[in-house]
Amino acid sequence: MIHFFTRVTAAAILALSVSNAASAASFLGEFWDVRGSVTSLSSAQRIVSRQAPTATFTSTAVDYFPGRTQSQSDFHTLTRFLGRDAASLSGAQNTRLMGSVFRFSGTLDLAAGTHSIAVGSDDGFGLSFNGASIASYSGLRNFGTTRTTFTSTGAPVDFDLVFFENTGLTGLEFRIDNTIVTDAMAYTTPVPLPAALPLLAGAMASLGLMRRRRTRSA
Repeated sequence: MIHFFTRVTAAAILALSVSNAASAASFLGEFWDVRGSVTSLSSAQRIVSRQAPTATFTSTAVDYFPGRTQSQSDFHTLTRFLGRDAASLSGAQNTRLMGSVFRFSGTLDLAAGTHSIAVGSDDGFGLSFNGASIASYSGLRNFGTTRTTFTSTGAPVDFDLVFFENTGLTGLEFRIDNTIVTDAMAYTTPVPLPAALPLLAGAMASLGLMRRRRTRSA
């Protein structure tokens, strides 16, 4: 009976851990290889709305090229641009970055209050929270930063960041409260645990039955 209790308890613990793992959140990255000039945010948004992405990936930190403080040549490949996030890349691998559009989307877990928002880009970008535009740079530029603020109620915030590169140097950073936005800031949907609880309840009931039988035997 003890062995049975151990097995059932272990199963319950495993189910709980699986439930917690299933609740992990991340951001979606999408890439469009335009094969031509992209000189404005409106052009980039039109491409996003009308074409299927060339590639998709999981974005763990909106900081590309990862860890760099300056723009890098867009002659580099998409894989180089993404760094460790390239491991999740589905689609184009060695595509160059000139003439490209990216979209990053997901849900942020922001505490109630006013937060500083900053997007550094080369070239332009458009950022929206809950479907409303909060910051943008609509044309071409050397790496520069656009800043604004956002007041959160504490509820989850859906974000959408469209970024485009025409030609030359490129780079992107998205910061909240001066910290790069990573998947640690993603809102995690709570996962119900009742499926695991019956296992644990059954184990406890079995243990109680075993103890009662031993008491009667004594």
